[in-house]
Amino acid sequence: MTVVRSVSPKDIGKVLARTNKVILGHQKRAILEAAALGSELVARSAPVDTGRLKQSVRLRRKGASGHPEIVADAPHAGPVEAGARPHWAPLRPLIGWVRRKVGAAAKSAGIRVPPKVGLYRGRSARAWAAYNRRSRIRDAYVGGVLKIARQVQLKIAHKGTKPTWFMRRNLPRMGKILGEMLEAAKIKALRDLGNSSSGGAT
Repeated sequence: MTVVRSVSPKDIGKVLARTNKVILGHQKRAILEAAALGSELVARSAPVDTGRLKQSVRLRRKGASGHPEIVADAPHAGPVEAGARPHWAPLRPLIGWVRRKVGAAAKSAGIRVPPKVGLYRGRSARAWAAYNRRSRIRDAYVGGVLKIARQVQLKIAHKGTKPTWFMRRNLPRMGKILGEMLEAAKIKALRDLGNSSSGGAT
């Protein structure tokens, strides 16, 4: 169905302004909805250790234009996404990472991890080991965790860390979603403009 509307020359400016406003309104809503879906895709793709990276993925408005952008603002988001060059990583976070990995592996294998292995708040790995030296089993566990953490530290020092591209690998899919939503927005805008027209139909 084609909608025909007669417009006087003096009304052309108003008609164009309204047309532009309707189209832009639908486009902005489509972009916002596509970005919201994109942030969900990125969050689902983010590697999970403590969950902080996944939780840091969010949608925010950029600048005065208010255009949405997807960000992951956890401190380690950049190195996880793009990897890192060889560097000397601090040992304490690695100890926590190894403890979580060892605990999860032991649990899935039905192996009992020594209880109440404290997360010492100091900076020294030696102090952390001394803090937990209360039994042979616990001492062996702590020693094993430290050994693995130091091996990981040395590997990072020599090879760096590999990228995961949890955000970049979703870009093609997000682009497809945006294209589909903009196309649907165009159809909605034309329908709204047609419904508001006061012309005849042929």
